[in-house]
Amino acid sequence: WGWASFVSVVDGMMQTLRRAVRLLVAAAAVSNVVLVNGMYEDQVGQTDWKLEHIGTPTWALYQSKRLYVATEKGVLAALNARTGDVEWRHLATKRRGDVEQTDVLALAKQYLFTLSAGGKYVRKWQASDGTLVWDSATFAVPTASGGADGEDEGAEVAMIVSDSGRHVVVLSHNTVYFYDAISGVLEWTQTSYDILGEADGLNSDKMISLSSVYPTSGDKVEVVGYVSSSGAKSPSGLIHVVLDLADETVVPTTYNVPKGETWTAAVATVRAAAEGASLAVVSDA
Repeated sequence: WGWASFVSVVDGMMQTLRRAVRLLVAAAAVSNVVLVNGMYEDQVGQTDWKLEHIGTPTWALYQSKRLYVATEKGVLAALNARTGDVEWRHLATKRRGDVEQTDVLALAKQYLFTLSAGGKYVRKWQASDGTLVWDSATFAVPTASGGADGEDEGAEVAMIVSDSGRHVVVLSHNTVYFYDAISGVLEWTQTSYDILGEADGLNSDKMISLSSVYPTSGDKVEVVGYVSSSGAKSPSGLIHVVLDLADETVVPTTYNVPKGETWTAAVATVRAAAEGASLAVVSDA
């Protein structure tokens, strides 16, 4: 067992790893941009895909012969789809040395957008070389674990690029933020309290928990959430909101959950009522 044998084994391991990356990319290449996210529970810790200095991906997107990954170790990186080599890599850490994990990873043409630290930081990156284009922040306050203060029902985070491509829209802790995609300047915000004030038939004792956001046409987005009474353990209805940055209009529509109906049936009712809308599927809980 000499040096030549050792080199041969290492070379074989690297070739196997690169083949695995190419297989992953081939699966992702079914579409121009695909989210890769799937594993059986009993495979965790046994067949996890890992790469040295990268870690286990929590997000992966494929575009133009590159695989972009965000990992549980706080790494954001681009891998060569043909060879598996790391083309660029960033490690996001906070002042105390804690890992800053990526909550959402999105691609729009030649740029990457990340939302991290429990919906706190919004960043734009040059996809080709990993150059940071701009760095902005929401009003959410991250905790030491990377999340935000309070485990409330409005703690969902999401991020999309508007259909026009001109804005990055972030949902973070019951507030929707519109950022200019070129400059990163915050142009408009809408909180759940703002939306509550625009919703007919909802009293001030009601609470809105925003759940998800979707692009429609231009700079319009649709936001979906649920309505509950203050102190109530379960929601009493659903809310669908159209936000239009062009004229800063808010158009909310609320739907009561019929007694005896499951949440699945309630969501189907909302979909039928909101003509042509793209709505989230709310939990059956």
